[in-house]
Amino acid sequence: QLSNSDAGSALLLRASPCPLVLPTLRRQQQQQLKERSMETVAAKPSSSGKKKKKSTSRWATVKSDAAYAWRNTHRLVKWPLVSFVLGCILIFVVVTLSTSIERVESKYYAVEYSPITGKVGNDVKSEGLHVKPAYGSFILWPKTYATRTEKVECNTEDGVRVELVVTFQYLPREKEIVDLTKLYEDDDGYKSVLTKHARSAIRNACAAYDTQQFQTQRAQVQTSIYDQLLARLGNYVDTDVIDVQLSNIQRPEEYESEVDEKERARNDIDQAQNEREQALTRANTVLLQAYTTANRTLDTARTNAQNTLERARADADVVAARYAALADSYKAAKATLDYDDKAILNYIPVRLVNEATAIDNPASASVALDAPGPTAF
Repeated sequence: QLSNSDAGSALLLRASPCPLVLPTLRRQQQQQLKERSMETVAAKPSSSGKKKKKSTSRWATVKSDAAYAWRNTHRLVKWPLVSFVLGCILIFVVVTLSTSIERVESKYYAVEYSPITGKVGNDVKSEGLHVKPAYGSFILWPKTYATRTEKVECNTEDGVRVELVVTFQYLPREKEIVDLTKLYEDDDGYKSVLTKHARSAIRNACAAYDTQQFQTQRAQVQTSIYDQLLARLGNYVDTDVIDVQLSNIQRPEEYESEVDEKERARNDIDQAQNEREQALTRANTVLLQAYTTANRTLDTARTNAQNTLERARADADVVAARYAALADSYKAAKATLDYDDKAILNYIPVRLVNEATAIDNPASASVALDAPGPTAF
């Protein structure tokens, strides 16, 4: 049996969580047992003969008590150690399970990685809760298109060094993410290689055009850059490319000044040509107006001449008809009155004077006849 202090020590041994205190408690308990045995021997005085034999039996009793206490001490030490080991195992299991499950967000793909074996998984994880290797992690890759802007200096076909600012959107192919992880470790390593290939593709496209074409055929240059990026990134880093924009073209200042001078000279030439065309248009307009006025004048003159000619012909016909009528009447008179030429010539003026004085002007009359007609009657 154990004393109260021994029982307290036993309870302390059972509740102790750490094995480092067990040897100390064991030594304390052994010391207490020895002290109790010594007190028992000292309390009973020794005697001769018969009493000495009884004392020897008492020493045997003390020894048996000490052995019993020693066996109980080992028994008390055994169960806390087992509890401690089981607690450690339970904690290990809980920690292992907690580090083996992780949630993947909707904007990422994930590839499992084990730092113990140094290997990556063969499957690409999508959104949801997934199991990973113990104490491992997920290597995350973007699930949506990312935007990247590159500022690249390159040489054009005619040897002028220009600076291009190109913006494009890219996305690694899902089925190639495991291989990309094995090659480049993670998204950061992948981006460093992607940048080098993208800049190389932009330089290749830049070298296919001269400096002037960057200004006059900018859309075609942008399309060529897109084709180069699509081919190079698709072949070397298994990446899709969309929406390439050539946002800026920076040429050398000396070239810019020369281009400005050339453009000003071209504008002056264009302005002179436009002014020449305007002057020619005005001159042609004046010429057409002159032609129109001249044609109008000629048409009017021809019309007036034709009218005058028609009136003259009409007057001539009237006069000719009148003289023909007179000739007929004088012929008839000559035949009726039996006048000769001299008599008829004398008759004509008398008749004319009579008709003129009777009709127009009774006071005077005049007759104009061509020679060799008589001038007086």
